[in-house]
Amino acid sequence: GDDEAGGSEGGFTAVVDLEGMSMRHVTTKFLWLVKECASIDQANYPERLAQIVMINSPRLFPYVWGLIKPCVDPATRNKILIVSGDPTATLLDKVGVHGLPTKYGGQHVLHRPWENEGTQTAKMEVDQESAH
Repeated sequence: GDDEAGGSEGGFTAVVDLEGMSMRHVTTKFLWLVKECASIDQANYPERLAQIVMINSPRLFPYVWGLIKPCVDPATRNKILIVSGDPTATLLDKVGVHGLPTKYGGQHVLHRPWENEGTQTAKMEVDQESAH
């Protein structure tokens, strides 16, 4: 059944914080990584992903999403929620206080790989749904 994390039991909600992202981060390696992650998740865990919640998207994001969207399986595309403005209420609804980023009063620390200039690979922070 549905729980406070907004997905079916055993599913997870991924929170992707795009704050600080700029065009210099949108490289062919970045696009390949996003496409590969989506492809691997869809091929191996199609029922595990409840939702991807993208927050703090910069103005360039519709362009980036336009490049990625055609390569993402329609079933996965339908699970993506892009939140404009303050994401606190949406995140509380989807991931609960344990998955809510600390800057919004929650308990979870998000990872933003583009803030580290030397980062070669990006890691998506995945918030496991919890019924605690």
